[in-house]
Formats: sequence, C-alpha cells, structure tokens
Amino acid sequence: MGENVDNLVLEQPRLIRETLGDMRSEMAGMERSLKGEVADLRSEILGQRAILVGLGTYIGSLDVRVEHLEKLMGVDA
Repeated sequence: MGENVDNLVLEQPRLIRETLGDMRSEMAGMERSLKGEVADLRSEILGQRAILVGLGTYIGSLDVRVEHLEKLMGVDA
C-alpha cells in the first residue's frame, strides 16, 4: 500500500509538469502568432503613412497652383 501512496503522490507533480509544458507550448505558439500580427500591422501602418505623405505633397502642390491662378485672376485670398 505504501508504494501505491508514493505513486499517487508522485503522479500529481508529473501531471502538473505536463500541464505546464502544454501551456508553455501553447503560449509560445500564441507569441509567434502575435508577433506576426504586429509585424503585419506595422507594415500596414507604414504603407498608410506613405500614402498620407504622398497625399499631403499633392495637396500642397494643388494649393500652390490655386494660389497662382488666384493671382492671375486678381482674386484676394
């Protein structure tokens, strides 16, 4: 009977270690997935930033052209 009790006592830490190992593996997978998602988001933000800079430059050039036309027309802005 003493052997059975020892086996039961030792079984609990073994189960805990297995559970912790499974949790570590799952968390590592989640970490990899999240890192990929963050990298994708960064790329998306950089792309949108480039679009905004381009649009800002285009709007700036339109503003210069409108001001030139206003001067030619004698319009006070």
